[in-house]
Amino acid sequence: MATREKAARAISRLSRAHPSNQDALARSGAVELATSLLQPKKWNPSKMMGSFQKKAQPSTAARLPKSPATLLKGATSDKATEEEAAAEREADELEKAAKVLALNARHATQKELCASLWSLTFGNASNQGAVAEAGGIPLLIALLDSHPDIHRDAAGALWSLAADANNRRLIAEANGIPQLVELLKPGKLGARSPAQETAAGALHSLAARFENRAAIAEAGGIELLIPLFEGASAEAKSEVEGALLELGKENLSNQFSICNKLVALIAKGPDNAAEACADGSPVTIARVEAQEHATRVINVLSLDRDHREALSSSGAIYQLIRQLKGGSPTAQVMAASALTQIARMSPELRIQVVQHLVGQLSATDPNVRQRAGTALREMNTKSDAAGGSAMDDAKVQREAAMAGGVAPLVELLKDGLNDHRVEAQEYSLWSLSLTTDASRRQAMVEAGVITPLVQSLSSGQLSEVAQQHAAMVLSCLAIDRCNHDEILACGAIAPLVGLIKDAKQTLGAKKNAAIGLARLALSTPSTQERIFHAGAVPPLVAWLGDGSLGPPETAASTLADLCNDANAAMQARLLEAGAIGPLVAMLHLQAGVEHQRAAGGALAILAEGCPSNMVAIAHAGGIPPLVELLRSGKVGAHKNAAHALAMLAGDEANKMQIARAGGIPPLVALLSTGDASAQQYAAKALEWLARDCVENQIALANERASAPLVGLLGSESLETQASAVTALLCLASHPESRDTVVQRLVAVLEGRDTAAQLKASEALSALSARSASNRHVIVISGAVEPLVRLLGNGQSCETNTPPERAAAVLADLARLSEAKVRIAQSNGICAFVTMLSSSSAESQTHAAVALCHLSASAENKGSITALDAIPLFVALLARGTPKARTHAAGALWNLATSAEVKCAIVQANGIGQLVLLLGETELPEARESAAAVISELTRSNKSNLPLIADAGAIPPLVVTMCEGTAGAQKHATCALWGLTQEKTEGARYRTELAKTEGAVARLVELLKGHEGETQGFAAATLVGIAQDADGQEAIRSAELASNPAIWMVTEDTLGPAFITDEHMAEIACKIKVGDRVLVVEMSDQAERHAEVMFVGKIPELANGYWVGVEYDMPVGKNDGSVKGRRCFECAPGFGAPDDL
Repeated sequence: MATREKAARAISRLSRAHPSNQDALARSGAVELATSLLQPKKWNPSKMMGSFQKKAQPSTAARLPKSPATLLKGATSDKATEEEAAAEREADELEKAAKVLALNARHATQKELCASLWSLTFGNASNQGAVAEAGGIPLLIALLDSHPDIHRDAAGALWSLAADANNRRLIAEANGIPQLVELLKPGKLGARSPAQETAAGALHSLAARFENRAAIAEAGGIELLIPLFEGASAEAKSEVEGALLELGKENLSNQFSICNKLVALIAKGPDNAAEACADGSPVTIARVEAQEHATRVINVLSLDRDHREALSSSGAIYQLIRQLKGGSPTAQVMAASALTQIARMSPELRIQVVQHLVGQLSATDPNVRQRAGTALREMNTKSDAAGGSAMDDAKVQREAAMAGGVAPLVELLKDGLNDHRVEAQEYSLWSLSLTTDASRRQAMVEAGVITPLVQSLSSGQLSEVAQQHAAMVLSCLAIDRCNHDEILACGAIAPLVGLIKDAKQTLGAKKNAAIGLARLALSTPSTQERIFHAGAVPPLVAWLGDGSLGPPETAASTLADLCNDANAAMQARLLEAGAIGPLVAMLHLQAGVEHQRAAGGALAILAEGCPSNMVAIAHAGGIPPLVELLRSGKVGAHKNAAHALAMLAGDEANKMQIARAGGIPPLVALLSTGDASAQQYAAKALEWLARDCVENQIALANERASAPLVGLLGSESLETQASAVTALLCLASHPESRDTVVQRLVAVLEGRDTAAQLKASEALSALSARSASNRHVIVISGAVEPLVRLLGNGQSCETNTPPERAAAVLADLARLSEAKVRIAQSNGICAFVTMLSSSSAESQTHAAVALCHLSASAENKGSITALDAIPLFVALLARGTPKARTHAAGALWNLATSAEVKCAIVQANGIGQLVLLLGETELPEARESAAAVISELTRSNKSNLPLIADAGAIPPLVVTMCEGTAGAQKHATCALWGLTQEKTEGARYRTELAKTEGAVARLVELLKGHEGETQGFAAATLVGIAQDADGQEAIRSAELASNPAIWMVTEDTLGPAFITDEHMAEIACKIKVGDRVLVVEMSDQAERHAEVMFVGKIPELANGYWVGVEYDMPVGKNDGSVKGRRCFECAPGFGAPDDL
């Protein structure tokens, strides 16, 4: 036995000495020999000891009590018996000792044989297979039930053999797993067995086979492995960790079991490892070490998302927080790592982890706060181990940070300030910086974040990263201008400017601070001044030329916002600060797109409305690189280049420089290829380039710019539309371009783009208002018909719609005779009449203007009247715009040539409105038209006279006669004359007129200073007044003779002509309207009865005084009209003028 033991030990040592020895020994047959010598024998210590005890007992006869008879038989034999018994006992002891020695020798030999096989197969696949082939696996498994001294080496041999996949199967099939699990059990009084280490190692290797994992768990392996963390050897603990990790792979049940038992193990340990181990208790130290190992396993498990459910349901997060708070240093690191990984498994788990960690930020122990803060930072800065996208990870971060809403984070910031807990402040700031949507910004403000935010940023205690987060939150809050007052009141400008000045700050902090200042600068010019005086401009200008100091593109944008709304003072200060030179340098093509974009935008703002900066930018060489950017087509950069050129083109010298630099072609191209804002800037640039510059207008015509400009009329941007319209109008200033522009605009009217039709109509309206030649071009280009079609039926014509804009164009075109015809032929009159009732004041006005012009044509009068337009005109006199009222009155004047229209005016209660219009001193044209219509009504139908007088017409007619236009004076005088001719109430009207202040004197003035109709009406009116006593008294009070001709001249100048006229005037004073007379023709002495209808002068016919009569029979010559002038109204063929 001893020889075998020594040989086996030698084989084991040789195999361990060098791997090559394993192969050499195998070739010598060591594997097969060692395997063949394995002799398993079940170890039963109780039975074995019982056998030994039985051999050592005396015989039955010796053990039986001696009877009295025996005792009496002879005492002489007692001594001999005792000696024999002693000899027998000695022989038994010797036999027992020999058997024990033999048994121990056998166990030692088996142990060494197992050790030799362990060494021969360690890392040697060939020998592992050879042992299996030699039948060693069942023998080794059987030896696990043999003497305890053999267990460690037998399990070790199985551990080495299990490195082979086939052997893992064979061991399981030979029922080796339960035997190995059995070795994990503690001995008596909880003693640890050396075999636990190798058994754990064997189970670790066996667990690599999927089927074995369930078998190990069913055998109770998990329950027995985990307790080994407490008190087992370091090697055993290492194998336990490996075994547990293998057992959890692809086995959900094992995962739950492992996690639950690990969490339970940690929970049994102390809350504070350092305090618990202070007394040096081995038990406590072992328990703390167990917590550490369990935490390490959980950390490794957390790397795989497959363990998410198990970790979540086991309560691992809470126990990891305990370890982070009070575990050993190693456990703290492992716990932080595990929490980070668990948080990345799902948004829900992240929320749980974050909430627990945030709670630790309020801990009294600064070390705990520091560890929690570090864990939170690492959790949110490391990439997603599971391979999720950065966008997804950022989303999860936001959701976790905001799980409890904004308010708790703001409170955490406040508490951190109050207690000087920087970690709490920094985490709060980081969390708040993750989300910038409008609703959460509002929630932050409502929770009172602004004041503590500024205080925290100003405290000087935050880390550079935290300051970056604080600046980001402030800049985001500054997006909403409603927050600006509070931000400024809290003194935010100083710390933000401090960040951009601090060379030690991160670029992120500087960028966020600059953005925040830029947004604040958009509020008011006074804020821009405050930012400037805080010293923001010099460092920002320095950034423009040195990107290491700060992002140049951010500096450019911020400087631009400091000049927002064309702040002239700030524009001048930036010029003095030297910003223009480096901004121009940023434009060159070797610079990045963002640099070029920002520089172009800043130069545009600096140049806007600032002639000195326009010149400075040009002198700095800014125009050529801006044009190059246009050609480059770089997205964003070329748009801002167009903006800058648009602002620079306000300078006359720059216009030509831009053109000479080749700026016009790319600007024209941008109208078609750019986005909406690029098109707007390009259109604005072309507008300025074409304005009052014939050379550029010709260049634009050569580039056929009108086509893309017309295409922009339908843009969604109102500014783009406006710029396109203005640019087209500038192009149309040149005769060679005008016709093309008009034709393109007319073509737009035929399309279906409502917005484009609207702007095309506006452009045509502006062109039409410029000159008659433009109106002619518009008409002959075929604009009338599509414009009328745009009117529709005249009902849908709200302001700023294509029908309303088309009406504006047609109203202006209707001044042309050819347009009148085309509008009528296109049925435009009907639409315009309908528009008179529109709810849009603009549409009403356009319709009134158009119909006023159209009614001047005899061919259109009947159509307008037939559409019942008269009441609508009358209604417009009361509620229309001043322009609408003027043209409504004008239309009524044009239409009042027939008795039917006059009757319609009266029936529509037009007299009262016309009288009111006489009092509109600010509407001279309207007064003239109103006076003309009233004049027609006084002469057309005697029944109108009381209505006119009762409407209070005499005073405003007198005022109009005194103050109105020449035409208004004539019509007012005529109307007054008509009122004096009324038969029934004429005396009352004449008296009222005579008593109206200034009436008689003005009539005399009209006689003296006027000629023609006005003079005649004045004379006739005076003749009428003189018929009554009141009138005569008025004339005498005015020191006027009854003969106006005598009052008008001195006696020295009287001659035959005046005497004749005097006599005729005296005769005229004796003849009154309404008198019945007998007219005798000198040629045939025929006598005709008639009624006097008119007394006065008719210059159109001849000098002198005339009497108009209406014959009783149709023997007259007219209807009361003489050469286009209506003196009175009667049936055709009944009227005639007769001289005195």
